[in-house]
Amino acid sequence: MKKFPADLIAYIAAHDFDDLPDGAWFATLEAAAANWNEQNGTDYDENDAAHAYLESTR
Repeated sequence: MKKFPADLIAYIAAHDFDDLPDGAWFATLEAAAANWNEQNGTDYDENDAAHAYLESTR
């Protein structure tokens, strides 16, 4: 799996609202990655970034 910056992973973690229904919860993680891209001029894949965040919590 591609390596993502620790600050991106931390940004996604701040948006981990696990009380949401599963689909909405994962969409929120992906949206956080999309917001990160927009704010930082990057183009990380949102789905891959969300999965990298989840892997980091194991």
